[in-house]
Amino acid sequence: MLSPIFAGQLGLATVEQAESAGVSRRQLSHLVSTRELATPHRGVVRHRAFPITAAQQQLAAVLAAGPGSAVSHRSAAVAIGLRNVQSQVIEVSRPISTILRLEGVFVHRLPDLADEDVTVCQGIPTTTPARTLVDLGSVTSTRFVTSAIEQWTIGGLVTVAQIEEVVERVARRGRDGVGVIRAALTEHVRGSELADSVPEGRISAICQRYRIPNPVLHHLVTVASGTTYELDWAYPAQRIALEIDGFGVHLRSRQAFADDRIRRNELELDGWKVLRWAAATVSFRPDVVARQITQALLACAPDPARDERQRV
Repeated sequence: MLSPIFAGQLGLATVEQAESAGVSRRQLSHLVSTRELATPHRGVVRHRAFPITAAQQQLAAVLAAGPGSAVSHRSAAVAIGLRNVQSQVIEVSRPISTILRLEGVFVHRLPDLADEDVTVCQGIPTTTPARTLVDLGSVTSTRFVTSAIEQWTIGGLVTVAQIEEVVERVARRGRDGVGVIRAALTEHVRGSELADSVPEGRISAICQRYRIPNPVLHHLVTVASGTTYELDWAYPAQRIALEIDGFGVHLRSRQAFADDRIRRNELELDGWKVLRWAAATVSFRPDVVARQITQALLACAPDPARDERQRV
């Protein structure tokens, strides 16, 4: 009897939706008591015939947050398709300023969240790419947002003009995230003046173009000496690091030059294979970069025949 109500929403419905379909609150209470329905959040019911999934949990949070709400921030970035990024946090935004607490959910209060800031991603209301980038500035770093801009502008998901439009619309004194997104846009434009994209963003595009497994962005590794380094890109399982040298950054001083050599030695002594390219190589010779990444991955792949020879 209840299937038509839930089928279009991953097994979920608000109490108001159920009542509109002719199911009274008394009937809902009975179905909850008989365990046919569950209540993931106040005002939301879940039919137990439907499996619990990450998407269902996100939609349940959006329904509980109320009309106009949407998956946002890091959850939206993952849903839209920010490669090499994972988030265990469920984040939603609601367009009203009253406090709402949902178990297991980070609820943002964004009175400036407009209808035009919300789209539908895999059946779930989600903030648009442009709005997501602006909101990410309140919970992540400038470097993270810059990388996200590179990925999405290269992939055609968003334009700089669209991001700037959202910034201008929501910017106000004290508004979290605006300073970060403006700094990230500045970095993006500065990089675009040197090549068609920032080299770091180009690594991801190269992997996609040549069908190479995506590496992890900004991977942190602590070597045997106890020092922690941040790698531009990495394949942690294979212990392969991908590094890009900007001419000005890496040669800015004798000390920086020396420290960079110590860093590479520490990584290699810890068993890491470090591949490094000049920024110009990444931008203008992607075939070379792709070939070298592929060779490094193949060298780390299991080879039963080679292993047998080594045992003999």
